[in-house]
Amino acid sequence: MIFGRKKTEKPKSPLGLALYKYDCFLAIDLRNILANLRKRKKPGGRKTGLILSGSVHKLNMMLEDISKDNFKTDYRTDKTRDEIIRLLSGFKLFLEDIVSAPDSPGDEYFLSQVEKLDGFLEIRSSIKKKMKDIESDYL
Repeated sequence: MIFGRKKTEKPKSPLGLALYKYDCFLAIDLRNILANLRKRKKPGGRKTGLILSGSVHKLNMMLEDISKDNFKTDYRTDKTRDEIIRLLSGFKLFLEDIVSAPDSPGDEYFLSQVEKLDGFLEIRSSIKKKMKDIESDYL
């Protein structure tokens, strides 16, 4: 395996799988859109709108997979699930806010969006610590 990439296996636990999907989703689907926000450019175009609406649909499916009705857990895992649900629902609202952004947003709009992105990164790092505590197969 000198020149090949190491293949990441999908996690077995539902919480690990939800985080895996979220990380892949950020790294693949939304990479360019989030980079444009950091550069203070409004993501525009029909393709961006389609990507964002599809992303909201993917987040809804992830939220449904780990909901309290579909996934029963113990106390510690339940607290971690609540954090993941908070992350996913907050990110869904963030994407809906980007879709409904004004045509010519000001600098304060971009600063607030970048602050929200940084907040999501902090939540993700706290979830990583909690996933270590419950000995998950994906951090």
